[in-house]
Amino acid sequence: MKASKKKAWGLAAAAVCVCCACCIAMLNIPEERLSAEQVAELRVQYPVCGKKVPATISMRTMQMDEVKDLTDTFVYGEVVGDISKYHVAASAGEEALEEKRDSYGIADVFEFYEYTLSVLSDSEGKYAKGDTITIASNTVFIDYYPSLSEGMKIIVPVVQDKEKPTRNYYCLEGMYYVTPEGYAIAAFDETVIPVSKNASSGVKADSLLKELRK
Repeated sequence: MKASKKKAWGLAAAAVCVCCACCIAMLNIPEERLSAEQVAELRVQYPVCGKKVPATISMRTMQMDEVKDLTDTFVYGEVVGDISKYHVAASAGEEALEEKRDSYGIADVFEFYEYTLSVLSDSEGKYAKGDTITIASNTVFIDYYPSLSEGMKIIVPVVQDKEKPTRNYYCLEGMYYVTPEGYAIAAFDETVIPVSKNASSGVKADSLLKELRK
C-alpha cells in the first residue's frame, strides 16, 4: 500500500514538472514575425509611400509619438468597395462676406477622397467588429498615399469628423498594410519615422495594435 502511494506521488510530481516545463517553454517562445529579408520581398506588393512628394505640396512628417497623441485610435480594417470623392466648401465665417464672395463667383472648394472600411478591431476599443467607417484625405495626397482596393486589410490612425461621426481622416504616418497571413508592413518610411521593434514591419497585426495603444 505504501509503495502504491509513493508511486502515485511520484507520477503526480512528474506530471507537475512536465506542466511547468511546458509553461516555461511557452513563455520563452519568440513572437512570430517576418524577417527583414521576407519584408523586403513583400515591398513589391506593399511599397513605402510618400518618399517623392513635390515641394509644392506641404506635407510635414510626424513622428510616431506625435501621431499617437493626435489620433483617436488605430483601426484595423478591411477595405470595402471602391474609392469615392466628395467636395467641401470652406466658409468665410461671415454671412455678408459669403454673399459677396458668391456674387463674384469666388469659392474655396476642396476635393477629398475616401475609402470604406469594415472594422476588425482598433487599438482603443472605440469600434465594434463589423462597424463600417470611412477614412478620408485631401486629393492632393492621393498619389502619395497607398492605393487601396477592395479586400485589402490595413491598420490606420484616424481622427473622427465631428460633423459626420462615420467619417474619419487619416495620415500616412502610422499606417500599415496587413498581409493575408496577418503580418503588418509599414506604408511609411521607417528610416524617417523610426518605431520600436514591436511596431516595426513584420509583426503580427494583433500584436501591433497592442503596441499602438495609448
